[in-house]
Amino acid sequence: MRTRSVYGAIATISLIASACSGSATPSPSTASVAPPSATAPASVPASATGSAPAESATPAPSGPTPIASIGAGEGELDIVVWPGYAEDGTNVKEYDWVHPFEAANPDCGTVNVKPADTSDDMYTLMTQNHGLYDGVSASGDASNRLIDAGEISPIDPTMFPDFKDIADFLKSPPHNTVNGVHYGVSHGWGGNTLMYRTDIVKPAPTSWGAIFDPTVSAPYQGRITDYNGTIYIADAALYLKDSKPDLGITDPYELTKDQFDASVALLKDQIVRC
Repeated sequence: MRTRSVYGAIATISLIASACSGSATPSPSTASVAPPSATAPASVPASATGSAPAESATPAPSGPTPIASIGAGEGELDIVVWPGYAEDGTNVKEYDWVHPFEAANPDCGTVNVKPADTSDDMYTLMTQNHGLYDGVSASGDASNRLIDAGEISPIDPTMFPDFKDIADFLKSPPHNTVNGVHYGVSHGWGGNTLMYRTDIVKPAPTSWGAIFDPTVSAPYQGRITDYNGTIYIADAALYLKDSKPDLGITDPYELTKDQFDASVALLKDQIVRC
């Protein structure tokens, strides 16, 4: 059985800053931006099993002008987040980050949290409710789509005091930084987790072939669970990067048509075995 941890560089979108700034919520950018990568994310984002995006040189900023400063707060913050990202003590009383935040930030004294289970849900909430939400914890398969749709405003990352402490490869990833302009701030990255029953799966898996290789996974056919999301195409591509080097895959989030088709074919074959 496989479970997926939330992808890697999570882009916390800029409008959170404006919601606590007191200024009117800036209108979406109309600048031309690069289209999302092949997996229909983009960063967020993205790293798959054990990989992280390499840092690249940031081109000179161009396009829309980032918000220059944070003023007085509006008093309310409306955000879209992954479940568990902004707990208020309702699920487990010991896990309450919302109320202490409200107490410490009276200019954001009311926080309204809208959990979203998938990146598609986040994209839909942000685009169909334009202007309702101030920010989103978008993963890479949603962040560039939101930027491209003009739903996200640019920011100056130096307004965030802790930005200097972020790992260098997460400071300007293509999943939240377009043409040198930042539209979000990464807060972390993570790998995917392969989970299995130690009393049944023997010997212990040593690679993702345990679910992708039809021979290795044959004993467990019908009992394999995978992530149902477009970003999972990148996982298949990452596996093919090593198992079929002739495909020439270098970036699982930037695929040629042949590479993309091979990844989709692998997943279709896997569906039969799940």
